[in-house]
Amino acid sequence: MKTFQEYLKERKSDNGLELPQEIIDFLGDALYECADLEEWQWSDVEEIESKSRDGFWAYTDGGCYVNAQNTVDMMIATGYIPKALEKQCDRFQEDAREEAIERTKEEYPEIADWDDDDIDYSNLYDNDKGEIAEFYSECESEYMSDIYGDFQARVQYYSKDNRNGDFTGKSDSMTVIAQIGFEGFKNNEEYAEENFKVDLSTPKGIKKAEKDIEKALKKVTAKVAK
Repeated sequence: MKTFQEYLKERKSDNGLELPQEIIDFLGDALYECADLEEWQWSDVEEIESKSRDGFWAYTDGGCYVNAQNTVDMMIATGYIPKALEKQCDRFQEDAREEAIERTKEEYPEIADWDDDDIDYSNLYDNDKGEIAEFYSECESEYMSDIYGDFQARVQYYSKDNRNGDFTGKSDSMTVIAQIGFEGFKNNEEYAEENFKVDLSTPKGIKKAEKDIEKALKKVTAKVAK
């Protein structure tokens, strides 16, 4: 059985290192299991490019990442909103309500003089204005279905010679990252990371690294997506 370092030596090029497929497969499974995000849509696991080329400089020596997305509309409908997104979701919901009221008044002049506080789905239906209630609801949903929450988990590998690693010159290392926010909205992300040394030159070291990665993924995910 080849050691991890032997795998790296075989796959080393002038442009960097690649993780062996066995490690990539493990990372893929671990990434999918790290967050129980109800009704969120997961992307395929992607490798982090580790070879520099024209116009691109490789920051790591390998790794993987995965994304999950969900709309504000779906989060509210399912009742599952990660705590880190709750305040922003409330703001988006209020913005959606304001826009829905404005569009509904424009579309149905018969309620143009209604107080905004009296315009919502239930009250419109209670006043025999079912068609208007449906229009209002569709406007509100349309606004919130265009805003996406985005979760990402990453596992990044650094050789001890990589100056971007947390233990440069001392040890190979891993950085495990989780972040969540709203796509296209700046300064709203929650972010957490864990860094630790790894010794991947023996089967025992690889097993320990797997356990450390799983532990770190659970820890950083709990900080941002629960």
